[in-house]
Amino acid sequence: MTAEVRKAMCLGVQEKRDDPWGPGSSLQQDSQISYEVFRQRFRQLCYHETSGPQEALSQLRDLCGRWLRPDMNTKMQILELLVLEQFITILPREIRMWVQLHHPESGEEAVAMVKDFQRHLDGPGQKNVIMSVKMKSPLQSK
Repeated sequence: MTAEVRKAMCLGVQEKRDDPWGPGSSLQQDSQISYEVFRQRFRQLCYHETSGPQEALSQLRDLCGRWLRPDMNTKMQILELLVLEQFITILPREIRMWVQLHHPESGEEAVAMVKDFQRHLDGPGQKNVIMSVKMKSPLQSK
């Protein structure tokens, strides 16, 4: 994670006049950073860090809107973002980490990355490691 992403993640949900993602900002120019930062902040928001239920809900709505950008994305693009996130989430750890490093922008791109990763494994020993990860139950992997 870059220093710019870490810095952006530390920013609280701010009023639009203080918005680091506003028009012309360097953060807005890198849409991949904004997508990832707001996705992570949406997924990691903790209720106890807010002043109550109304603020928690408000922050979730704001972060979700900034992540999925319904004003800029079509319904199909939003669905693609959600499916892509879930696809990456269900990948075995080693593959997931590799795919995340390459920031796919679509499900098809993520599938191509997984296939590329699998093609470049060094021999059958590596394949067995990945197969054993796939065979674990959800409780074993935690």
